[in-house]
Amino acid sequence: MVLSTVKALGKAVDRMRFTAFLLAPVTEGDIMEHSVLELALQALQASDERIVQLLAQRQQLASQLAQAALDQGTPYTLEERVDAVVSRLTRCNPGPLDNQRLASIFETVVRGTEPLSGGLSSRNGAAKKG
Repeated sequence: MVLSTVKALGKAVDRMRFTAFLLAPVTEGDIMEHSVLELALQALQASDERIVQLLAQRQQLASQLAQAALDQGTPYTLEERVDAVVSRLTRCNPGPLDNQRLASIFETVVRGTEPLSGGLSSRNGAAKKG
């Protein structure tokens, strides 16, 4: 709930920044600075920076989940996590990315942000050692 609120707030701020860029007064000397291309690039860069922040947050949360799973004796495999995340997100995908592309992106995200040890287990069910 809190995470979805934070994400929604981040999206709203990004939209407001982009709108402010579009509405900024343009003078003859700074037409290139305020061109649509420049504004779009700035908005895209801000979005990329936000994604980096969210990836770092995801990695921290995934580590906490893995440790909690290990502590409770319910370790999981990386494949189980990938499947669970991709399945959940493709069910609620509003677009414009199609489900195949979204799945590909999140397979990479999950594999890149899940811990290499902790609550993850090997295929035979034994907890991996860090």
